[in-house]
Amino acid sequence: MKSMPFMQQCPTRQSEGGPLRTFIALRPESSQRNALGLLAKSFCRGTKARAVRAENVHLTLAFIGELDCCMALELKDALGSASFRPVPVWPLTHLGRFGAVLWCAGEPLPQIAQNAASVRALLQAHNIPHDRKRFAAHITLARNYSLPLPALNGKLPALHFSRPLLMVSERDKDGVLRYRCL
Repeated sequence: MKSMPFMQQCPTRQSEGGPLRTFIALRPESSQRNALGLLAKSFCRGTKARAVRAENVHLTLAFIGELDCCMALELKDALGSASFRPVPVWPLTHLGRFGAVLWCAGEPLPQIAQNAASVRALLQAHNIPHDRKRFAAHITLARNYSLPLPALNGKLPALHFSRPLLMVSERDKDGVLRYRCL
C-alpha cells in the first residue's frame, strides 16, 4: 500500500461504534443547499418520500463506505494536497429518478467528471476500496419517491462547488442522518 504522509495519533470511534462511513463529495454553497432542501421538501409534501435535509445536499464523487478514523484522516490529508479542476457554475436543468431516488442534475461538465476520476484514482493508488459504479453527476433530493417527476417551473438553482471534501455519514443522538466534512 502506498504510504500517505499523515500519520499522527488520531482519535478513534471504537467506543462510538467503530469505523466511519465515508464518501468524497462536492458541496454547493449553503444558500444553494437550502434552496434544494426546500425544493425537496415541496416535492415530498403529502407523500411517504423522504426529502434530503438541506445540510446534507451534495454531489458524490466516490462512495467509500467504512473507513477507520486514522485512514480517514490520512485520506483527508491526501485530498488536501491533491490538485483538482475548478468547477464552473453548474446550472441544474432537469430531474430524474434512479428507482425510488429523485435527483436533479445539469448538463455534463467535464470538470466534474475529471474530478470524480481524479478522486477515484487517488483512492485506487492508496488501495482504499470504493464503489466502482459508473459515475453519474447528480444531486439526490429524495428517497422512497414513487410519483411521476414533478414539474420544475424554473425552480432549480445554478450551483457553485468547493473542492472535493471527505464527508462522514452518521446519525445524531436523535437518529437523524447527518453528513459532515472531516
